[in-house]
Amino acid sequence: GLWNLLLFVLCSAAALAVFLGLGQLLYFKGLTGVTEAAGKRRLLSAEELDKRTAGTSATRSYIAKELKMLTRSPIAFMNCVLMNLIWPVLVLVMVFTQNGSFAELSGFVASLNAGDSVAVLTGVAAFLSCANAVTSTAVSREGKQLYFMKYIPMPIRKQLMAKVYTGMLLSAMGTVLLIVLALAMGVGVLTALLALALSLPAVAAGSLVGMLIDASRPKLDWLNEQQAIKQNVNVLLHMLAGVLIGAAVIAPVMLLRMSLAGAAAYIAVLLGLLTLVFLSGMRGATSRIETMDA
Repeated sequence: GLWNLLLFVLCSAAALAVFLGLGQLLYFKGLTGVTEAAGKRRLLSAEELDKRTAGTSATRSYIAKELKMLTRSPIAFMNCVLMNLIWPVLVLVMVFTQNGSFAELSGFVASLNAGDSVAVLTGVAAFLSCANAVTSTAVSREGKQLYFMKYIPMPIRKQLMAKVYTGMLLSAMGTVLLIVLALAMGVGVLTALLALALSLPAVAAGSLVGMLIDASRPKLDWLNEQQAIKQNVNVLLHMLAGVLIGAAVIAPVMLLRMSLAGAAAYIAVLLGLLTLVFLSGMRGATSRIETMDA
């Protein structure tokens, strides 16, 4: 216990020293450059000019805009982006700082058959896609600027779907880390690859249900973005939906002791149907946003 406490103190001190050092190097320079801009002048070849002036799809541009907004806001970055990356670190810290935890977790994984492993990985991926608050705050984060969505030359439905794609992209990062962690725990390569493939509709369903929740009751009246994200009941409802989807994926497979093929077929049909149902609900979500006043 004393050794673990000393290790924790040393790690905390090292992390603090690193952040203080980076702050000394970067903070003042970044602060002084907030209102300044610099440009480099050089001649462009015809090929470079074509590349820089080439058009791109509206959806790709909107996704890029969403990613920039999520990464530039500290509150959004910590609660929407970082959540997809930090949980594996937390799991590894808990496993390796407690004696025997790694062996116990590996033993649990080994006790599962292939069908159960696929169901657990896919169910966890569905929950993770509902726990990052990307789509469950996508409309709320617009706040008083919601009217702007109605004036840009892009249909409301495409804007909402671009927000869903952004949530799927960030959730996929967490899913890949989940599969890597599962391989480290002893899950077979074939099982992991099948779980990765089934995680795609799981992530889609999780992201879509978050959008439907937030579009039906967005929190638009806020003074700072922390209220839109951390004090938004839609985030909790989204996580609850993730628990339900994960349970619907895992419980029948484990209770009925399905084989790998049976589990894969059941999960694919279930998540496919959920995705289609949630996609059909996007029409109603679009109508609500079109008739909504910020």
